[in-house]
Amino acid sequence: MTVAILPMGDAAFTLQFDAAGGAAGARRMNQLCAGLLAARGEDDAWAGVVDLIPATQSLTVCFDPEATDFEALSAHIVNAAQTMTARADATPREWRLPACYD
Repeated sequence: MTVAILPMGDAAFTLQFDAAGGAAGARRMNQLCAGLLAARGEDDAWAGVVDLIPATQSLTVCFDPEATDFEALSAHIVNAAQTMTARADATPREWRLPACYD
């Protein structure tokens, strides 16, 4: 898996993956995000991470630049993402939202 790191100012960066897009890509990014959040409590390298925002082929990481540095955090997350395997037990959920158009 190839990952491109795209800085977004001084407090965020996006990891752009060469993964499939669409529903399969979104499911994979959501699983990756869930796995990273689960590992967050076990590792001090996560200090300063404010938010993780998954998309179909990318993951945006927002962080506090006074609590961590970009190079160390991005390297740590890329390494974690590349070694993490997709959870086989994750099943997609279907949401139905009622709507009324007048």
